[in-house]
Amino acid sequence: MKKIYLLFVLATTQFTAYAQLVAGSTGSDFTFTDIAGTPHHLYDYLDQGKTVFIDVSTAWCPPCWNYHRSHALRDLYEKHGPTGSPGVATTTTGDVVVLFVEAELSNTGAQITGTVAGSGHSGDTRGDWTAGTPYPIIDLPGDATGLGFISDYQIEHYPTVIKICPNRQIMLVEQWPGDVLYQSAYSCSAPSQEVDVVALQYTGTDAGCSGNYFPQVKIQNNGSSPLHHVSISVLSGDTVLSTGTYSVALDTYETTEVTCSPIAGFAGGPVEIIVTADADTHAANGILEKVFSAPPLVPYAVTVRVYTDSEPEETTWEIRNGANQVVASGGPYQYGNSNIVSPDALTLKTHEVILPDVSDCYSVHVMDFGGDGMLKGENPAGYCRLEVVAWGESKYILPCTFYFVEAIGQGAFYTDATSGLTGMEAAGFSLYPNPASDDLTVALMADDPDFTITITDLQGRVLIHSAYAGLSGKQVVTLPIDAVSAGNYLVRVMANGFSYLKTIVIQ
Repeated sequence: MKKIYLLFVLATTQFTAYAQLVAGSTGSDFTFTDIAGTPHHLYDYLDQGKTVFIDVSTAWCPPCWNYHRSHALRDLYEKHGPTGSPGVATTTTGDVVVLFVEAELSNTGAQITGTVAGSGHSGDTRGDWTAGTPYPIIDLPGDATGLGFISDYQIEHYPTVIKICPNRQIMLVEQWPGDVLYQSAYSCSAPSQEVDVVALQYTGTDAGCSGNYFPQVKIQNNGSSPLHHVSISVLSGDTVLSTGTYSVALDTYETTEVTCSPIAGFAGGPVEIIVTADADTHAANGILEKVFSAPPLVPYAVTVRVYTDSEPEETTWEIRNGANQVVASGGPYQYGNSNIVSPDALTLKTHEVILPDVSDCYSVHVMDFGGDGMLKGENPAGYCRLEVVAWGESKYILPCTFYFVEAIGQGAFYTDATSGLTGMEAAGFSLYPNPASDDLTVALMADDPDFTITITDLQGRVLIHSAYAGLSGKQVVTLPIDAVSAGNYLVRVMANGFSYLKTIVIQ
């Protein structure tokens, strides 16, 4: 995919992976070695009580270069960096660590030193990033650890300046001058002398198939002594939906996830999560608010629409059942290059999917092996996304503009005992015989006088298409199928913009 300076990440209530980094999230630990050969372990710095500022940039990025040349981070480092470190003033406060992370995974060291330049991001550079830079420069490795850093910290634009407090909590800060950056460190909460449990983040399911939810809460000990007992309640108004407890010693700044009791039969809506500890004196930071939503019911036959970008060969998708088994998939799509325009690029790919004839809850996964999603705005539709359509309406949308390998929509939709029914079926839509060999009869109630009947294979290729107009009432249509090869096929009736689908076996 082509890189851009700003990568938009769309989020919905059901888009549960790779959403925008939430202030107050816990920074993942890492150890990287800088270009001078010195290792840097994040949690070692935080355990020393230091606030860590990370400038995530790329050598080819003009806005990154402009901020770098403002020397804001150099000023911050020189005045407040670790005592005795190269370039740090003897009057330093010693309570800040500054790291520069070059995040282009395919870059070369020569791009950082400015000794090569090219027309593309694989060889382009703005200059010598090491000149006048006393603080450490880390060239992010082009492997799983480098990609993991981008994923964990959800880097969506360059430059991204991240502040990580000693308690591991993250804040995205602006391209501020050094003094303003240092002032922002005052917002880092010091450990309380009292008992203090913090509700950091809701990490459970917020989209529950058939009203079932599995709450989980990430908590942190912000007190100076170990926590020994924590209670969690999930409430809808005054009604307690779920509870959970944690009874293992949790040291200062340690975090853990607590699984609460499952919720069944809840129709969805706003909930309040309250986390408390014995003698907790800071109740306000133990409260979270969340909205639980009920996924839509879909029939066993759905249509998956994929709005592709300019490099569809990197895109694949899967639908997985409640046991995480793949029940449908698509892609990668046809490759195109500068000389050959791919017919699958910047277009709509449509797939007819038959889900198992059982009650189940499904998740949607879109993968991009290039690691940077599908770029918004390139498709003529104005967006790149995966859409699930049933009964003539869009039932689920997964935005595909992300800067990672995979976007996941948990609890996207579900099926139950009524999923096989449609409005037209209730009015008498039926096929017979099934299996069929010579002729297929389609019976339906023509509420709309104009409709079409189409038979396709499972790849969507049209074998038979018939249009009818000016009819009303019950209709019986016989279609000759003796020329169709044996196999499984889809029969679709379209009327008034709605689509109704059944499967047929031809012998």
